Amino acid sequence: MTYSFASLSPLDFELLVRDLLQAHLGVRFESFASGRDGGVDLRYTRDRSSGLVVQVKHFANSSWPDLQRALSRELPKVQRLAPSPYLIATSQSMTADRKRWILETFAPYIGSPENVYGLEDLNNLLTQHPDVERVHFKLWLTSTNVLERILHSDIFADQGSELAHLESRILRFVSSASLPRALKILNEHAFCVITGVPGIGKTTLAEMIAIDHLKRDFQCFRVWDVRDARRAWRESTNQLFYFDDFLGRTAMRDPNRNEDEQLVRFIHDVAQSTRHKLVLTSRDYILNQATESLEGLRRANLEPSRCVVALSDYTSRARARILYNHLFYSNIPRAHTEALVSSKAHRTIVRHSNYSPRIIEAMTDVLNVRHMPPEQYPKAFLQNLRNPRQLWETAYNNHLTTAAQNALLVATSMPDEALVDDAERVFDALQARRSERYSQPRSPYDWRRALRELEGTFITLPNKYGTLTLNFHNPSIRDFLEHHLRANRADVEDLIASAVFPDQPVRLAQILRGPGNTQFLERLLERYTDLFTAPVASLQLVRRGDVNSLERRDQSPIHRLIAAQPIVARAPAAERARLAAPMVAHVSEYVATAPQNRVELFQLLSSIRESSIPGIDTSHPLFVQTIERAYDDFDPVFVGADNYDAMLTFALAHPEHLRPEQRRRLDDHFEDFASSEIDYIKEESDADQKLEVFDQLVGIAERLGRRISLTREELLEDLEYQREPDYDGEGYSSGGSAGDDMNDADLDNMFDTLVE
Repeated sequence: MTYSFASLSPLDFELLVRDLLQAHLGVRFESFASGRDGGVDLRYTRDRSSGLVVQVKHFANSSWPDLQRALSRELPKVQRLAPSPYLIATSQSMTADRKRWILETFAPYIGSPENVYGLEDLNNLLTQHPDVERVHFKLWLTSTNVLERILHSDIFADQGSELAHLESRILRFVSSASLPRALKILNEHAFCVITGVPGIGKTTLAEMIAIDHLKRDFQCFRVWDVRDARRAWRESTNQLFYFDDFLGRTAMRDPNRNEDEQLVRFIHDVAQSTRHKLVLTSRDYILNQATESLEGLRRANLEPSRCVVALSDYTSRARARILYNHLFYSNIPRAHTEALVSSKAHRTIVRHSNYSPRIIEAMTDVLNVRHMPPEQYPKAFLQNLRNPRQLWETAYNNHLTTAAQNALLVATSMPDEALVDDAERVFDALQARRSERYSQPRSPYDWRRALRELEGTFITLPNKYGTLTLNFHNPSIRDFLEHHLRANRADVEDLIASAVFPDQPVRLAQILRGPGNTQFLERLLERYTDLFTAPVASLQLVRRGDVNSLERRDQSPIHRLIAAQPIVARAPAAERARLAAPMVAHVSEYVATAPQNRVELFQLLSSIRESSIPGIDTSHPLFVQTIERAYDDFDPVFVGADNYDAMLTFALAHPEHLRPEQRRRLDDHFEDFASSEIDYIKEESDADQKLEVFDQLVGIAERLGRRISLTREELLEDLEYQREPDYDGEGYSSGGSAGDDMNDADLDNMFDTLVE
């Protein structure tokens, strides 16, 4: 097959040349990011004094004079590099005269006409290295004869696709780790179930697998039910059947039609055949739901043939290429692309936690941006990434069972990470309320079924330190659900009424930011007050020896009162003291009897001074009571550096709140306190902890104008310890996280070529 390479972007063409020349020359090239390359696209270095350099020029749709001018601009760079030898690869056709001009222009660096690879030479190399051709999907996918075979295969029949549409779709395709994984599963099992969250690229992956098999002389059919597949079945013909969203259709979800049994029998027949293959796609939550409810699918055990498409499949380089291809081949105005590149928004897009091929596709469609001023385009792109709720809305409203919807509402009201058992308690309370209020059906198995339906798509259930926890699969899911709650107050009221943990009213108040009516706030506060002394759902990592565990946070009444601030702050000013009164009573009792933890006492004092606790000011009895508790009757031997530091900090910042004897007590007890801390430092086995407490003690002494009996040098000498220098970050890519395969310079160089 002869290619013009016109369908490849400059980046795609450079990667193709790299792989071809590596295979042909038997060397491995160092690649440079596309862009301002200083005369180098690919380099192979044999030693310090010489190196083979390749310059790649993609001029398939340009004239020979265009290529001459571009090459002439490279000459000064080549003279500075003085490579040995210098190779040029171009997508233009090369005649003897053209090669002669290139050799003379770049003499003596090229040396031989064989070091100039034109259109014909690259096609010749492709025939010698078919594996390279096969890896570069886009190269052969966009050839006319393959596209025509796609059209006749009916893979895209539901879209009424024309050749131009197919070509446009394929041009944007970028292979990721999921493609070889799916092909391997298909080869081993004859069928593959592709699952993943909405918008992650399941359908595109399935279509590329089907097109790959077209090239292998398979007949390929997109079918909507088993009867269609049975009608097309031919025993002696290589065939691939493709069911897109095979469980998302009413027919498959209707148990009366027994279609799950028909599908299982069809899968069995495919698995027994040497000529047939089957590709199915489904969203995770629908497959989990169907496996739970349909006996046939449960018996089939589809897990070994399941290929989950995950965001982790897309490295930063793959993400960048997807965005690059969509921008390169899109018909959005050039001014929009220039605005995106000049603002460096591509850096954030590529690394965004909500990155989704579906959002990239939507935001590079001219229909979505044609009325948008160019200067607003980067901001709008990022806003859609931050809040991609449209990806989840259809699934939530149209596909999930009521129990699964309720489970998601529960998860939204809980901390970001919660115990599965805790979430189940809230779920049971919500189910009971909604069953009574709306006559929703209810079963003792609802929670287990809801988890199976949601796991892998909406939620994950990681086992951390032996504890099963509940997390959202993607931050955008919580974003969508919080938006849903702000628009559906009835759901919020049900969650308030069924709350089990004090964290929930606080979380709901944070979600419902903005003006609210007093009646609603009163219900929220009343529920929080009811749960004020209940265990919290928030978790913390606890280390005992070498053993880590997740446990509920030990949240004191002081911290709970401070946490109530988002709720009370939105109440009318005249009502705040009344609404907060029950909680203040609990805190007052705690302050009177609490152990000597001065740190949290001063957190309370600071919060009152900063008006962070509505309805309470410095004249409130709680404020006076807390100062008395903080400064009276403390034992300097047991007070600890953290507590002493908190006491001194507040006393120096706000002396007007202390009686003279309270302030004087800090000076009088310093010697005993310092002696106790030095003993602690000498006994502590952790060197870093020793130095941390020592530095804190020195700081306290300096503020009091005192000295301690131990110097830092004496401590270090006694310990024979020298702190290692602080790590300065060297070794991490500029602008990227550790392990990221593209730094900011790489990304900028790549995307700069879009506007040159």
